[in-house]
Order: sequence, then C-alpha cells, then structure tokens
Amino acid sequence: MAERNSTYARLAGDSYWTPQWVYDALFEVEKFDRPWDCAPRDADFDFLDRAWAVREIATNPPYSLAQEFIWHSLHVTQASSGKTAMLLPMAFDAANGRRTLFESHPFKAKYVITRRIRWENLPQKKAGPSQNHAWFVWDWSYKGNPTLGYLPRVHDG
Repeated sequence: MAERNSTYARLAGDSYWTPQWVYDALFEVEKFDRPWDCAPRDADFDFLDRAWAVREIATNPPYSLAQEFIWHSLHVTQASSGKTAMLLPMAFDAANGRRTLFESHPFKAKYVITRRIRWENLPQKKAGPSQNHAWFVWDWSYKGNPTLGYLPRVHDG
C-alpha cells in the first residue's frame, strides 16, 4: 500500500517535535544509558560543526541532513564503541546511494514503527499522518547480522 502525500507544509530546518512514546518504544528494545538528542527542538548549535565526545545518540535528525547526521554520529561514537539511533522514514535504507551506511558500518537493527507519528508541533488533522517511520540503529560493539523488529511495544495513554 502506498503512502499518501501529506498536506502539511514542510517546516524550516525539518524540525518536527517527536512525541516521547517514540523514544520510549526504542528504549523498550535497545539499551541506552544516557543518549544525547543531538537535534533537539530549539537547538542553538550545529551538531555537524564539532567533534563531540559522546557515547550514545538517539535523535530525529533533520531529513535534509540525515546522511550527514548519521556519518557524523558514527564518527563521534566510534572511539567509545558507542551507539547511534536515528528516527527516519521507513524506506530510508532503500536508496542505493545509502548502501554503505548499512553494509560497511556497524548497522545493528531497523525497528519499524507500526503507528504513524503525530508530530507535536503540527496541527492535527482528522486524516492523521501519512508517513511511516523506523528507528535505525548502529552499534560499534555489536557483532552479527542486522535484525528487523517492530514497535511500539509501549503505548502513550
């Protein structure tokens, strides 16, 4: 079944506020101690401009910069054998130009979110969201083949 086109206007900077249940669903299946959301709602810094010292990242990156966020996250978490989780459109891994992100690096898992996300900073329409999303996880300490899972296992009220 095809996704329908959204009638929402695209927000500047691709800043879509992620509801907590989306993070909770990820944390239900992946252990994180203190992940950094490097693309918070009102960031006044640019994650891509510095070599941050960080072990874990879990974020919803601006889609227009998603590949750069992934590469940089992998770079800054490698020294600590850390982990990166990115919330992205479900078919993000289907582009041939992105194969190296999934074949040549510590790609661990894709967790398909079985509920469509209603972004907190968008007006809610009766028809609801039209996009499907997934968490993509890279883990420098992971050994083995990537896995596929389905979320959420937890629900918001």
